[in-house]
Amino acid sequence: EILLYMAVSSQIQTGSSEEHDDTVFWTQENLTPPMWKPCSSPTELMRPQQPRVNATGTGFILVSASGGLNQQRVAVCNAVAVASMLDATLVIPRFRFSKIWKDSSQFGDIYQEETFMSILKDDVNIVKDLPSHLKSLKLKAIGSVVTGEDLPK
Repeated sequence: EILLYMAVSSQIQTGSSEEHDDTVFWTQENLTPPMWKPCSSPTELMRPQQPRVNATGTGFILVSASGGLNQQRVAVCNAVAVASMLDATLVIPRFRFSKIWKDSSQFGDIYQEETFMSILKDDVNIVKDLPSHLKSLKLKAIGSVVTGEDLPK
């Protein structure tokens, strides 16, 4: 819109369509940067300076990823970020079987679980499974998008 306005006003001012200095089209009068506000206060090297609130966090994050390898990778990255921000414990993600990809691989078949947990230990608590007392919950009844089918038996 700005370029169109400048082009029209330039034509009106000169009264002709002769060749003009093109650099005027690429200048902008108001160069004030937008006022961005950070959504978090990162620490040095993005590591927390104080210990986590508690070993178990504020709850558990269950992830059931589907799609191809890239979609699953993105889901895992997002789950780690969300678990870290909420100080929640992440349960190792489950991958749904896709009829399109015909791949029944699970997280441990693709990634090294112990290394994954070890590298992220200062950022997020990660467990392989839900505690036994939570495995019996009727997830669908409490409005969870993750169902019992997504949990290992």
